[in-house]
Parts: sequence; structure tokens; C-alpha cells
Amino acid sequence: MLIKRLLLCLFSFSFITVSAQTRPNIIYMMADDLGYADLSSYGRKDYKTPNLDELASQGTRFISAYSGGPLCTPTRASLMTGRYPARTFVGMQEPLDWTKRDSSIGLSPDQTSIATLLRKNGYETFLVGKWHL
Repeated sequence: MLIKRLLLCLFSFSFITVSAQTRPNIIYMMADDLGYADLSSYGRKDYKTPNLDELASQGTRFISAYSGGPLCTPTRASLMTGRYPARTFVGMQEPLDWTKRDSSIGLSPDQTSIATLLRKNGYETFLVGKWHL
């Protein structure tokens, strides 16, 4: 009976490992002032974007999506939190004072971000580029 239980446990753990290995990688890109028709993978003819086209061919493409806001800061906050820009309170004040380390303006640490949710589900996250949240 003990051997059956051990084999069942080993089998269960191997299934979990296989399941974790099939989890997809996520590359999430946002580019300011880039419309969906600006890439050759979406039909642009006058210049080529082969590296982005290759990524697009292997993943999910958005063909009917809209920005959360007209400015980059509230839009980024909206993408990071899944909230409407007005509910993040980012980009609606005076510009950030980058000289103050304790500035309370910006994305609140209390806001749950997509990166936090991904980390809780076993993903490693990395951000490169503009932040200013």
C-alpha cells in the first residue's frame, strides 16, 4: 500500500512538472505613437519590421485594441494594473519631482500590477524601457 502511495505521489509531481514546462512565455510590448498598421506584419508595405513580424507570427496579435488614454503615463499605468487610467491617479497631477526619493506621486505600491500577478503564478518578470509611473 505504501508503494502505491509513493508511486501515486511521484506520478502526480511529474505531471505538475510537465504542466509547468508547457506554460507559455509572455513578451508584452508597448510602443508610444505606434499604430497597428505601422508594422509590416499588419500590412505595412513601405518599410519592413522583420523581427517584430517574427514575434507576431508566433504569438497573439491585437487587431482591435485601443489605448487606455491619450498620454503615455496613464496608458502605461492602465496596462500595468488593468484599471481605467483615471482610477490609477497617474499622470493627472503636476509632473513628478524626480529629485525627491520619497515622492508619493506615481503608481501607488498598493496597486496590483500584472507583473505581481505573473510572479505569483511562477513567472519571472522583467521591465525595460520607460517607466515614469
